[in-house]
Amino acid sequence: MIRLSATQNGYADETVLRFIPEATVEYDGDFDAIKRYSGASLVPQIFCISPQGSELAISTLPEIYNDLTLRLGLQGGGAGVCRIKVETINFDEDFTPFLVDLQEHAIINLIENPTYECMLNDQNTKTRFEIRFSRTTLSSNTIFNAPKDEFANIYTFGKQVFIEQLHQLPGNYKVLDVSGKVIQEGQLTGKITEFNCLGKRGTYIVKAQTKAGISVQKIIITH
Repeated sequence: MIRLSATQNGYADETVLRFIPEATVEYDGDFDAIKRYSGASLVPQIFCISPQGSELAISTLPEIYNDLTLRLGLQGGGAGVCRIKVETINFDEDFTPFLVDLQEHAIINLIENPTYECMLNDQNTKTRFEIRFSRTTLSSNTIFNAPKDEFANIYTFGKQVFIEQLHQLPGNYKVLDVSGKVIQEGQLTGKITEFNCLGKRGTYIVKAQTKAGISVQKIIITH
């Protein structure tokens, strides 16, 4: 379990990420809690974002694995410095949690540096921060090397693959093995396309294409 807080203007908010085998990837009222926003404009808001886009105060997933990546939402209580802090951390020691600030190209080892300060405004930021779990030290080259014309975010949970478009456009996707053979393909449907990877455990390449461009992402299937 990881409990994170966001502090600004003398106010604080918290979110919890935890792992329970009986939980599911999608929102489940038995394990998850929907984020409720404070009505006070000076209070910062921090929350987990599920693969389906649900904003959660408590996010519960069935397992933790290497390269697990989850989005973290943050909204400032006005313009200024906001402090993100690990309040509680308790999970498998084989994995290190990293906070990734995609705007500032910063990678923070939350075990070694449990506090991170950043500049925010009052806009709801859903694409700036990520929590990543890794057995090794993360390299900036592996995170911040996406081409500038990339139009979609591709990520996985277990064997489920998610393609989230910046613009909701018709298109298609392909899954290739390391030899370049296409093992699966389909159509992009809406803002988020979700499908079950048919490949066995291993490394694959997901290619998504619309008239906005092409996004390519390496994925690792662990089951």
